[in-house]
Amino acid sequence: MNRSDAVLGFQQTFGRAPTVVTRAPGRVNLIGEHTDYNDGFVMPAAIGFATWTAMGPLADVDSRRLLRVFAGNKSEQVEIDLDHPGPPLQRHWSDYVRGIAVELERDGHRLAPGNAWFAGDVPDGAGVSSSAALEMSVGLVLLFLPLACAWLSSKDKEIVSSPDGHPVRLRCVNWYGAHQELFVSGGLELRSCGFIADRIQSIGANCVRIPLSVQLVRDNPRPLESSVAGVNDSGCNVSTAMGVLDCQIRELTSRGLMVILNSHNSQAGWVGVYEMVPQGLWHLPGYPTSDWLASLTTLASRYRSNPWWWAST
Repeated sequence: MNRSDAVLGFQQTFGRAPTVVTRAPGRVNLIGEHTDYNDGFVMPAAIGFATWTAMGPLADVDSRRLLRVFAGNKSEQVEIDLDHPGPPLQRHWSDYVRGIAVELERDGHRLAPGNAWFAGDVPDGAGVSSSAALEMSVGLVLLFLPLACAWLSSKDKEIVSSPDGHPVRLRCVNWYGAHQELFVSGGLELRSCGFIADRIQSIGANCVRIPLSVQLVRDNPRPLESSVAGVNDSGCNVSTAMGVLDCQIRELTSRGLMVILNSHNSQAGWVGVYEMVPQGLWHLPGYPTSDWLASLTTLASRYRSNPWWWAST
């Protein structure tokens, strides 16, 4: 079971590609069992078996906030009205989905209606937390979908997701390097875009800042083969710097990570005390203001259909 299986299962069930895909592993306790909620010691460890959940917005117009959930392992589908979720303890797998949705709403999250598909290879009833894997995987897509379906905006002092106005707290990391002379972010000489995106997601970040130069966007140069030797993601074009950036954004945003594209400098190179070429705010000899504006326009046009990216000056 992998990401491609989840995407395919969602497409076959709902007739369109999902917006968000998440994975949550099963686990075993090396020490302690049912002691964590009794203030005891426990040492859990994730295992290779996992539950995958794919989700997208509803394709039809419905006045209700419906959550349609298809269990791939059981070939069953249920509908949950998020405004009227119904009684708990129905002794059915949907209780875990209903329960996590109710608790997230109780915690102040306004969940978006949508279609969800899940399946996995965590054995039921084997003591390896199959229910927890389902709850975590579903919980993540429920949290991510409102962000994926709308642009972010500001309201007073808050950054909010439109149109529901729910505050969004950013936990960002830097993926450095594309603004320098190699024109690609660091680490891609060793690892794939998807591998690095998985590692970023695993530490609890929800956004990634990628600094880049006007020169990268304007000239779209060919990266050195050695600088992208680790990129083996399906469908990635590593023959141009923008192709590599496309791959990064695809792999990051498909995991529910927001992307900030930072127009960091004009001419590629180090920025700081030891910079070889003094960098102006938005122009240099050979890089007029019009080039800077054109680079932002290019980024906006290229990624306009992806609500998970931003551009910053």
